[in-house]
Amino acid sequence: MHQLIIDYRKVQVLHNLSQKGLSIRKILIFISLNMKIGNNGTDFPFKWGLFAILILAGFVANAQKVKISGTVVDGESYERMPLISVYLNNTEFGVNSNLDGEFTIFAPAGTYSLIAKTPGYRPYLDTITVDTAGLIGLILEMKPISAQLDEVLITSKYVNPAIRIVKNAVKNKKHNRMDKIDAFEYESYNKLVLTMDKLTDKYLNNFVLKGAKNVISGVYFDSTHTDTSKFDLAVFFSESVSRFYYKKPGHKKEEILAVRATGMKEGNAYNLLNSMVLQIDIYDNHVKLQERQFLSPVAESALLDYDFQIINAEIDGRDTIFGLSILPKRPYSLLFKGTMYIDNKDWAINRIDLSMNSDPNINFIEDFRIRQEYKKQEGFWVPTVLDLEVDFQNGITKRKGGDGVGLIGRTSAYLYDYKLNQPKPQEFFDQEVLEIKSGADSQTEDFWEQARRSPLDQSEALGMKWIDSLQTTGLLDRYVNWIFLIAYGTKEFKYFEVGPYYYLLGNNRAEGWRVRCGIYTLPSFSKRLYLGGHLAYGFRDQRFKYLAEAKYRLRIKPKLEIVARKTYEVEQVGFVDFLDEGTSLFETAFRRVPLTQLNYYDENLLELNADVSRGLSGGLHLKTRAFEPTSTFPFLYEDDNGNYQKKYSIAEVGADIRVSFKEDYIVSSGNRIYLGSKYPIFYAGYAYGFKGLLGSQFDYHKVWIKMKNKWTLGRLGILKYNIEAGQIFGQLPYPSLNVFSGNQTWVLRQVGFNMLNYYEFTADRYATVLLEHHLQGLVWNKLPLLRKLGLKEILTFRAAWGTLTDANRQINNIPAQSAIGFPGQFIKAPDREPYMEVGVGLANIFKIFRIDGFWRLNYHDGLQDRTTHRNWGKMNNFSIRAHMMIRI
Repeated sequence: MHQLIIDYRKVQVLHNLSQKGLSIRKILIFISLNMKIGNNGTDFPFKWGLFAILILAGFVANAQKVKISGTVVDGESYERMPLISVYLNNTEFGVNSNLDGEFTIFAPAGTYSLIAKTPGYRPYLDTITVDTAGLIGLILEMKPISAQLDEVLITSKYVNPAIRIVKNAVKNKKHNRMDKIDAFEYESYNKLVLTMDKLTDKYLNNFVLKGAKNVISGVYFDSTHTDTSKFDLAVFFSESVSRFYYKKPGHKKEEILAVRATGMKEGNAYNLLNSMVLQIDIYDNHVKLQERQFLSPVAESALLDYDFQIINAEIDGRDTIFGLSILPKRPYSLLFKGTMYIDNKDWAINRIDLSMNSDPNINFIEDFRIRQEYKKQEGFWVPTVLDLEVDFQNGITKRKGGDGVGLIGRTSAYLYDYKLNQPKPQEFFDQEVLEIKSGADSQTEDFWEQARRSPLDQSEALGMKWIDSLQTTGLLDRYVNWIFLIAYGTKEFKYFEVGPYYYLLGNNRAEGWRVRCGIYTLPSFSKRLYLGGHLAYGFRDQRFKYLAEAKYRLRIKPKLEIVARKTYEVEQVGFVDFLDEGTSLFETAFRRVPLTQLNYYDENLLELNADVSRGLSGGLHLKTRAFEPTSTFPFLYEDDNGNYQKKYSIAEVGADIRVSFKEDYIVSSGNRIYLGSKYPIFYAGYAYGFKGLLGSQFDYHKVWIKMKNKWTLGRLGILKYNIEAGQIFGQLPYPSLNVFSGNQTWVLRQVGFNMLNYYEFTADRYATVLLEHHLQGLVWNKLPLLRKLGLKEILTFRAAWGTLTDANRQINNIPAQSAIGFPGQFIKAPDREPYMEVGVGLANIFKIFRIDGFWRLNYHDGLQDRTTHRNWGKMNNFSIRAHMMIRI
């Protein structure tokens, strides 16, 4: 038998509701918030057991945590209030209300001062007594304090006193940033949710979602919506608890203490939940969201782009917290709108609530909301809530004014239990940046209920039940497999995957029609051993090609692995990643000219790869490679005896490294996924070729270095750069020298030169510069008639310089030989002046296409076909390249 318990202290609230003329439905909602279903004790099977529990209860009550829950509402409108700080004074127990205004605190039984605080409202204070049954159904009414502004005297030489407040915040922001602290650590509850909103019966009858209909109709009840025929449903939910550590200068480490993702396979949640990704630093001049740079309201130049107005002020002890409205001066720009609360003692941000400016031309995003809260601890301002919510556009029906289903993504971090200036020893940070503790993915539901700093919203609870039901029935795996098949071209089975399907068929002059199929093991097969490869066949040359690879992880974290690979395949030297990008049917269809310079290669490779420390990784390799031209490629070189040969072999040992500074990364299955750095990223390598080793015919040295990254230029967009230089010492046939990457297709190549032919330039000493400036609509958005097209401008500049030694010219420049039908070959380098090409492009055409026009600035007369000796002159001066991409 169960009993219904009502908190009669809130009867006055019901009276107030009726006096305000609210509907019976809303009154019933508040009644529902004050109900608790409890057990009367008759379920205990043994009376002596019950007696013993009652006796012991008096001794252990203080150690047991009971539930305190309720809802925070606006005291005037009675709207539910999200992300309100609710805590028990002078204790460690506190949470933030969820998006429905609900909160749940677990604490020992006792008497407490319950406090709820947020800028713009008077603090809520109530004394509560909690027994072992807990206390639920509380309603916390927050009273606005806008009238309190008249009591604050503000003097300023500026017409608008808000300008003085913002200027002081900008002036003092370097003192209020987290990196001002020498060392800190905190615990964090992190949550990532994808929610489908505005669901109706029409969508619930869809074959994908119909499994959710019974779940929703059985338990759904959302008091915040007047239209109960529309629902919200979380389709992905993940959460974690972690401990984060920082020590100057820039040392970071995160320990995942608990993690789970509803409906996701093991390992995927770790990438999504890393709290370092969640942190948006509002004190930066530009706030980065995807690749867009929004001007911060506390940037040095903020007053040029924003208007500010004081909306209220709150006295907090001896401090005053000013509430400011943030108003962008221009629509369509990468600016925010919202509110910001600033403390007048340290001029630090206390709370900020930002959303997107009117239509700044961001693909697939209708709006976003950034909410952050800070508190002062030991003289420093530290964040306690970091919340980002993104409302994705519906590509089928407009959500504004329409009934289309939308998708909302939300990622939240609740930070607590700070320890400041208690640094860990240096060796603590020399280990993995991200460490997943043993048993992190096996916590109980009771653990999660008490660990959450914000209760589950109703859509989240429903989504968890629905996804679990899909997982139980096996439907979820089928959905995921179809998504992987469409996106990645592979079909997954229990221990391996087959594909990708876009390599299944291809065509070229040497092989004719070509078929290929691959098979690769999954982590479910082994976390240490990876096996994979493919088999291909050309119907014209009637040769099988193959790749077989094995990787063994000697150490999972940090990575230390050994790789063995055997390859017999075709390639086009000068076509970057030809095996992956040049052998598909799609690439075949977009070639400008048939490929006639293909060669076979037989390669044996043994590698040792390691993650040495944060920002440093590298590898060692031993490689042999045999070169053989195909029947369509006239190629010869002169050997040491003056004879002409068309096949050769090399063998080399080498090393390469990757170096970055202050770059964060996340770990998935032991692999580091780098997140980028504001500093240049360096790559370097060295190889030595042994003549006589394993059939090698040449002695040589190779050395190279590369620097790449991107500069964020605020409203001017993003400048990407890639600079490389190297040298080869010794004699080699020209396919093994540095062949500058060309492009003889209609598809844009982001690495290399789009106006070069393959093998057009070769060098043994070289340098290249690739620059690409994304203006992000800087000009296009200013044109009223064209702005709605959402196009984005791109400017490119690419240059290459190189030289050839006389020795390499001698063995590679072969005159025509009529006796053997050889047309002759002559290699050249861009040594008179750097080869240069420029381009202008428009991206975001129909949101997925990019088209660039390229101009070749020099070396027009030297553009010569090696097989026909025909001079192309300036006819290849200009060309169009297209590319398909999906970007926000």
